[in-house]
Amino acid sequence: MEGRRTMADNQSLIERIRKLAVIAEKGAGGEKEAAALLLERLMDKHGITESDLEEEPIEFEWFKYKDDLQRKLLHQVIYTVLGDRELYNWKGSRKKEVGVYCTAAEKTEIEITYDFYYRAMQEELETFLYAFYSKNHLFPPPNKKLIESNEPPISMEELMKISNMMDGMAKHTLKKMIAG
Repeated sequence: MEGRRTMADNQSLIERIRKLAVIAEKGAGGEKEAAALLLERLMDKHGITESDLEEEPIEFEWFKYKDDLQRKLLHQVIYTVLGDRELYNWKGSRKKEVGVYCTAAEKTEIEITYDFYYRAMQEELETFLYAFYSKNHLFPPPNKKLIESNEPPISMEELMKISNMMDGMAKHTLKKMIAG
């Protein structure tokens, strides 16, 4: 019984069939005829069409990330672009990467999509942090404020966004360990 073929197996088979198609087209004499017969038999057996042979080749590509949040975003972007595909994670002492089989066009789409959403996520994290600080009153009391902030005032739209975000957050309280 033939087991389920992996993406790598399919790609390897298609590459072999592509080479056979070249021989069937450009080979000499009996070699050309034998290649054409074998090509037809293999394509029928594995359900491979001529359009499958013309498609862009799928290769294994690695995508780098720096921390857990970036890894999670990268996984989601890959899932968005490719759907359900097997991912490979590499996490060494200095090297953190996610690998997947994809075409060159899919790789480019993953990179562009990741860069866009990473920048967007960074902006939203700033808003999230301000909402978190506000919800949990992580500011000094007025009598301990030494320096006035030089940051530009927050727009009404941004204040509404922060307020709405705060509404969905739980308030965390730190209980003092020593009564005094």
